Amino acid sequence: MSADEEDKTHAEEKTPEQKDQEGEQRKPVDREVKRKYLKFAEFGLPESPYETIRSIIRAMGKLGGAGTQLNNQQISQTAALGERAVSINNRFLLSTGVANKSGNSISLTEKGSQLALALDYNDTEEIARVWRSIAAENEFFKRIMGALDIKGGMTIEELSLNIAKNAGAPNEPQYVRGGQTVAEVLLESGLVTESESGKLVVTPQYRTIGAEAPSEIGAPPEARKPESVLIERAKDIPLQKGSTVVVNINVSVSAEMTDEDLDRLSSRIKGLRDRVQ
Repeated sequence: MSADEEDKTHAEEKTPEQKDQEGEQRKPVDREVKRKYLKFAEFGLPESPYETIRSIIRAMGKLGGAGTQLNNQQISQTAALGERAVSINNRFLLSTGVANKSGNSISLTEKGSQLALALDYNDTEEIARVWRSIAAENEFFKRIMGALDIKGGMTIEELSLNIAKNAGAPNEPQYVRGGQTVAEVLLESGLVTESESGKLVVTPQYRTIGAEAPSEIGAPPEARKPESVLIERAKDIPLQKGSTVVVNINVSVSAEMTDEDLDRLSSRIKGLRDRVQ
């Protein structure tokens, strides 16, 4: 090693006291970034791997359908997770519209309930459809996919860091891990895929967001036209023995109706059939 190289090496070396001092200078900055992120971030990153998120959503589905108010303890017991593992991921469920919050309780939305059922049956097509529908309506997801498209592809590590940075999260392992979870959600949705080069790229389905039929990716709320079914209670009519009653049901289905609307309509028809029987 030359004298110049040796002098440079010594100059780069820091004493333990210098390292401690630098660490102390960084801590207030890191704490301030984290405080701002937790208070003002428009999108809450998960802090656990995707498998944990799946378990939480499945547990919520098993405890009740959309609108069932649950607390972290109930969810953690059913998911076989620690209570903190549930609480640190609540913001992600709220940010994606999978869940709603009321006071100290959290509940699945209609889309969240559909996702929970699909996850429970490991129905990959339905899981992808629901996540696509969520991503198509989520500004943060669309911003991430736009950046991925412009970049022409990123490794999973690069995309994870990009997601964490876009969310305004501090550079801490749990948030980078959360970025990877979001990347895995996009992969499962079918809007992102892994190319032959090993990089993640957007798929042709991403380019149809906003152009596909609502039943495929989910229409915006103002475009949805729920079905209108009028059920009148018939008067009691005495029937002779052996008589048969035939009930005809006319249903109008429009192109604007979502899968969610069709599911509700199907449930109402089944309910009417049970009442008639």
